[in-house]
Amino acid sequence: MMEEDFDRELDDKMRELLHTWAEQGQLSADRSRKLREIVRRQARRERLYLWFRNGLGSLAAAALIMAVSIMVFPSVRIWAAEHLPVVGKYIAAWSEIEKGWEWAEEHNMFQEVLASATDQGYTLRVHRVLADATQTTVIYTVEGEKRGPVKFGPRAILFNGQPFVHGMGGRGELIDGVQVESIEFDPLPAPEGELQLLVEEIGDVRGRWHVSFPVTRAPLSELTRTVAIAEAIDLTGGILTVEDMLIAPTQTVLRLHYRGEGPAPDLIGSGEVAFFLDGEQLEPRGGSGSGSLLEDGSWEQSYELEFQRSDSFTPGTPVTIRLAGSLYREGETRLPLAAGVGYTPGGQEVRITDLHLGEGEGRATITYTAHKDNTWLFEAHRWEVIDDVGETHPVEPGGMTGQAVARAVPGASGEEGEGELWETRLELAWVLPPGRRAVTLINRGYWAAEELGVVTFQIPKE
Repeated sequence: MMEEDFDRELDDKMRELLHTWAEQGQLSADRSRKLREIVRRQARRERLYLWFRNGLGSLAAAALIMAVSIMVFPSVRIWAAEHLPVVGKYIAAWSEIEKGWEWAEEHNMFQEVLASATDQGYTLRVHRVLADATQTTVIYTVEGEKRGPVKFGPRAILFNGQPFVHGMGGRGELIDGVQVESIEFDPLPAPEGELQLLVEEIGDVRGRWHVSFPVTRAPLSELTRTVAIAEAIDLTGGILTVEDMLIAPTQTVLRLHYRGEGPAPDLIGSGEVAFFLDGEQLEPRGGSGSGSLLEDGSWEQSYELEFQRSDSFTPGTPVTIRLAGSLYREGETRLPLAAGVGYTPGGQEVRITDLHLGEGEGRATITYTAHKDNTWLFEAHRWEVIDDVGETHPVEPGGMTGQAVARAVPGASGEEGEGELWETRLELAWVLPPGRRAVTLINRGYWAAEELGVVTFQIPKE
């Protein structure tokens, strides 16, 4: 009888808490703690503890709590059975290359979120958040008749009601029939607050999927360390400074700054910056950059380059940073339409592979093959067309496509000659005054891949 009363009381409390969650679209930290206390007190505690200790409940605390909910509250059975396993599988699959995710899962640092919104037959559910001083990652699922990506805009993510995201990246896959995705963006502006996702398009379906939930980066931010570097490298036309690096439990971030003639060096799209810790290279994760034109005509740009996490950042450990990237060079590349081929000042061949000429208008597709570290050879908007009286006219750049081509790099030998080439195609179109005829395409600059320098130092004591 006592056991029946206990189960009835437990069931009532579960219903109350889950009903509140359903109304609010979220499970607050306070209610999450209360739910944990109920779980700890109920009769199945020892068995669940063994499951968790043996790794069968390793989807973190949420999986443990929801496993109990499945037993005592059938209305959540379908949701939990379908979504908790796939979110865990998604994290486990990407942990092979996202070592920060692996660390966060092992240390229960993913924040559990139960926020959802339904419209137009689609449901967006947010499950996990990983937030620190270097980034914010949100993991969510999408349910609906047709599968399509969630489309985020720069003002679709708010923190305490204000936009703050400047750059983002995402990935996703189908796991056991469920669409699981994640999006990574800027760190939160403050240690804690409310994060809002304002989604209005899933695939080609428009609707209103607005969710909000509390989030904090304080615990992981406290574990993040900043190491000053302040090493300047003199480049032609400007100074590139390796300012510092952030050592977070989830990743390593190198911050750089450039000031000088524009355009700024490309260290992300075409560049390759190698980070060695005690001789072992950390795998790159990507990066971002933002810049602006100053009043004196110079260009200022900041970079954040991301690398995998490491446990080897101990005092005295040597660090080597090899900087490489693409620098913008002045110099003409001419493509006579009749010949269909031209060369950059550096000797790079550029071909016209498709050409259509009409009355006062035309379009062309140019193709070039370059090393994978220098695929962005031209500033597309700087192409012009020269007519038959010698005047130049603007060209409208169109689509840009490419594909990898594996073969030896022309002009190189030995190990340096082996690498992956990238064939790039760029569409151009123009309109000329009546009676004019296009003769030559011209671009007055190009990007050249170069080694920029090496920075070495040792990790200081805290």
